[in-house]
Amino acid sequence: MPITFLIKFLNTELLTHKELTMSNVYSAMVGSYPRPAGLAKLINRFNSGKISSEDLELGYEKYTYRLLKFLTKLNIDYFTDGMLRWDDIFNPLINYVDGVKVNGLYRFYENNFFFRAPQVVGKVRLMDDCPIPQWFKKSSEILESVIKELGIKSRPVLKPVLPGPLTLAINSLNERYSNMRELIGDYVFEVLTPLIKALRDLGAQVIEIHEPELTYGRVDPGLKCYVAGLLGRISYDLKIKLWIQTYFGSASNALECFKFISNNIVGIDLVASRDDYLNYIHNFSYYDSLAVGVYDSRSTVLERSRIIRWYVAKFLKLRIGNLFIANNAPMDFIPEVIAVKKLRRLSKFTKWLKSKVGGVAR
Repeated sequence: MPITFLIKFLNTELLTHKELTMSNVYSAMVGSYPRPAGLAKLINRFNSGKISSEDLELGYEKYTYRLLKFLTKLNIDYFTDGMLRWDDIFNPLINYVDGVKVNGLYRFYENNFFFRAPQVVGKVRLMDDCPIPQWFKKSSEILESVIKELGIKSRPVLKPVLPGPLTLAINSLNERYSNMRELIGDYVFEVLTPLIKALRDLGAQVIEIHEPELTYGRVDPGLKCYVAGLLGRISYDLKIKLWIQTYFGSASNALECFKFISNNIVGIDLVASRDDYLNYIHNFSYYDSLAVGVYDSRSTVLERSRIIRWYVAKFLKLRIGNLFIANNAPMDFIPEVIAVKKLRRLSKFTKWLKSKVGGVAR
């Protein structure tokens, strides 16, 4: 596309079309934040027996406070606590699931990042001592203290994060279940459901479920839609909004499945599907909520605002109820200094966009 045409488009069409005002616009951070070096040192010292669990807990709280204050000052509307207690998307949750062992290291899709694989040896069921709800409670309390300290009137939304059933099942070593649907069903009703209920009861408004397998493209479409249907059922039964986050694949691989969760927040990785997004974008017309991952969490290259505007403008024309501007995937794959720069740019762009299209501001 000629750059002169792009500039003309950005200066006229994006700013004048009445249909662009139909969406509420929000900024968001999805998934994990790069673990700060200082916290990593504390964890290593704890693992070698040099500090106590109490000292480590103080470290988690200190770095969580720093991150939540940073995100709040940036006016990010929706964010996680950075998942600083998590080693990967599955750990430490699987340490608190009966019937699951922790196996060796495996590559997390096509990344230089590894996860400890769940090894399913028995019927899966959430243990009573799972600390994840209490971690969310602690992060919520820290956020509340940040809000009071900064004197902010409107509260940003803190999202707890959980691995999705399809992604966990596909990335597990299954030695117990005769078919994938049985494993998925037990994980949904014996692990996810009680966790989501506990998080909801502690004040969670939105729960982020990571399901890269919905769009990655290697799973039978029928199985994908089965999982999407279960997630839609959980949301309805528990009266909680889910943020179904996909990444590493094109949204075109899951359009039929998204219909089952269209009343929730669907997160798509636009970075992974920029070559074909025009072929599927119309399918999201009049969705309740859509999160567009336009900031690349796997690259150190900093995005240009002009190009981001071009892509976002296309989605604004769809009259989606709530449009979230976000990073496309967890941020474990980039250095913290780059994550900071990308989040600053995301915040600045969304603030500018809200001023142009009448989005929600705080």
